[in-house]
Amino acid sequence: MIETLRCVLEFDLFCQNMVRWGMGRDRHNKIFIIGLMAFALFLCVPVIVKAWRYVTVPHFVSRDVTRVRTLRAAEISALPPYFVNEEVAQVTDAVALAKTPDGRLLIAVRTGTVRIVQDDVLLEQPALDRESVTCYYGESGMLGLAVDPNFITNKFVYVFYTHNGNTDQKVCGDVSGAYSRVSRFVLGDDNLMRGETVLLNYIPASPGGWHAAGDLNIGADGLLYISVGDGRGGLTSTPANLLGKILRIKLDGSIPQDNPNAQADGAVRCGQTRAVEQGGVCQETYASGFRNPWQFTFAPDTHQMYANDVGENTWEEIDLVKAGADYGYPAREGPCDYAKSAGCTKTPAQFTDPIYWYGRAEGCSVTGGAFADANVWPAPYANAFFFGDYCRNTIYQLMANGENGYTRSAFFVADTTNVMMFFDSSTASLYYALADGSVNRIRFTGYIAPTEPRCWYLRAWDAWQGPMRCAF
Repeated sequence: MIETLRCVLEFDLFCQNMVRWGMGRDRHNKIFIIGLMAFALFLCVPVIVKAWRYVTVPHFVSRDVTRVRTLRAAEISALPPYFVNEEVAQVTDAVALAKTPDGRLLIAVRTGTVRIVQDDVLLEQPALDRESVTCYYGESGMLGLAVDPNFITNKFVYVFYTHNGNTDQKVCGDVSGAYSRVSRFVLGDDNLMRGETVLLNYIPASPGGWHAAGDLNIGADGLLYISVGDGRGGLTSTPANLLGKILRIKLDGSIPQDNPNAQADGAVRCGQTRAVEQGGVCQETYASGFRNPWQFTFAPDTHQMYANDVGENTWEEIDLVKAGADYGYPAREGPCDYAKSAGCTKTPAQFTDPIYWYGRAEGCSVTGGAFADANVWPAPYANAFFFGDYCRNTIYQLMANGENGYTRSAFFVADTTNVMMFFDSSTASLYYALADGSVNRIRFTGYIAPTEPRCWYLRAWDAWQGPMRCAF
């Protein structure tokens, strides 16, 4: 706008001088003056056009995407300016999402398959089909996905799923042979995943299929993190099993030497045997005391882990996960002793409280969990934590309030309850899956380019060939 104003003012001054000079001149001189004025106006046109584009879409570069269905106007109007809500695919029982560097969206289906959306089209053939050996009873099934940081060269994709223990049953019910595992596959250019390598095995599966969790993420340290629910067994703080824990392994399945229990007395690889002797300690454990950490993620700026742990009857909580910490379940739920909503006692020293919690009046099951990348989303959404609740249609935004606390606000209201979400910086999109099978994204339609210079000509006639002044 500065360059436009300067151009207009200098054009006005130029015209005034030409009019004064032309007064009393003959007809031919006046025609010459009008011609000069028109030429000066022509020199201002590029600057005016540039300013007009700046005003209509300030700082933003369009990111139009084809072959996606924009949802109804009522939903779009609920979003802040420059955000749109788009349906990407319809996939029943979609529970986990991941994105490859070449742009393929991977969707884990609880019944035992992985689907691919490529160029905004859902491919008909599954990339992976493990239905014949997947237990999808209760909350079990194929639950987690992660893409290797070096995917461009190795094509590795990691999957968490509940194996039927070779019982040849899809819905395992009370089959005691079922267990969960983490495996690595190779995703080819033909969109098929092959060559299973089991990295972590024999994660106990609940007889009813409850509280499996099963989320996967690769941290900034290049290690694979895995969430495991308590299986309704209440053994979350017991060091001799993998239930109710956040686990951490290397991408080849081995144990990081700085895991809290890696060097402990009696430490064993619990993921290599079905039974652990009394008094043993699982080397895979990173943190404990969770009920059902359905989804977790890492903050893009601090790389700290945030886990959404589904409560039982009183509190839903979001935990800042640290190595070796015990988050208290079943002794505690939220900021209180188990099943208490008031008169809470001081937190025992061995337990860590959540950073945020809410009661049954505000929801029943915390879901989702993703941070917006500050490089592609503007303030006040940059680095905000987004989450949902299975009893609410709302996607919430959580921000630190500078008083050692957090402020929660509604960001968007969807058609139905949210199951999971993740943030994709390459498309400036918050992807989320709903209980009705729709996979959607909230996309920021432009990006702020702080390094792009804003330039103007010092004088209007310099637009023909002259110096420019630029600000960065």
